[in-house]
Amino acid sequence: MKKITLLILFLFIAKLHAQTSFDNEFDFDSVPAFIACSDKSSRQALRTCFDINFNRHIRNFFRYPLGDQEAGRQGVVEVSFNINEYGFVQNIRAVGGTLDMRFNAKFIIKNLQRFKPAIKDGQPVMVGYRKWISYRLSKTRRNITTEYTSFKRLGN
Repeated sequence: MKKITLLILFLFIAKLHAQTSFDNEFDFDSVPAFIACSDKSSRQALRTCFDINFNRHIRNFFRYPLGDQEAGRQGVVEVSFNINEYGFVQNIRAVGGTLDMRFNAKFIIKNLQRFKPAIKDGQPVMVGYRKWISYRLSKTRRNITTEYTSFKRLGN
């Protein structure tokens, strides 16, 4: 009985490890794309279109939390999420910043449209993204900055 329990535990850990392995975006036949970017043929054009649309979306949904703004609080929120094999955003996680900044960052990501999913070996696959959203105050207006997204492949 102990051997069966250990075997099940080992298989569970091995499966968990496989789901969190990192891959390069170039390991995919195609990466997730906004529907508006579907006509792009080169990988670079697709990446540029994705970044433009993603940053536009962030600007449209960005709200600096009023309490943080009045208190002069600033911060950076790291938001990670998955785009599943059907093109939907799921598993949104936010760390850093204040509670209100994390709530706003999750709201931004939750309101993303459906994507054209990533393809690997001819099959749609789930991929993970990581995005940094900076909440910075300036004397004239708020600053919104985001950094390059990183890919990780999840699942088999």
